[in-house]
Amino acid sequence: MDSNDQKKAISESVRICKPSGVVVFTYLDAQEIIDRLENIFFCLTRSEMEALAVEYGLEQKYNIYTFGGGFDEAISELSYEDFQKHIECHLMMREDSSVIESGGLGLWIGVKPY
Repeated sequence: MDSNDQKKAISESVRICKPSGVVVFTYLDAQEIIDRLENIFFCLTRSEMEALAVEYGLEQKYNIYTFGGGFDEAISELSYEDFQKHIECHLMMREDSSVIESGGLGLWIGVKPY
C-alpha cells in the first residue's frame, strides 16, 4: 500500500466518523518486516502514525505498542505473582516511546474533535 492509499484510507475513516467518535488504527513498525511486506500491509512507524493523525485533525488518546513477542511459553510458566509483575511492567511501558523503539505492532486510539 503506497502513501496515497494510506492517506485515502485514513481520510475515509475520519470522514465517516461522527464528531467525538473514536478512531482506531493498527500499524506495523518493524523495519525488517516492512521491507518484505510493504505492498501488503499498512506499515508505518510510530511517529508516522502520529503525524498522520495530526494531519487529519485527530486527537490522540493512546498510542500503544505491543512488545515481548516470542515469550509465550515463558510467560505461561510464570507464577501468578510474577505474571502480575510482568503485566504491571508492560502497562507502565506501553506508551513510552523511549522504552519501545525497536518496533512492534502499534494500536493508535483517538477521537475526532467536534
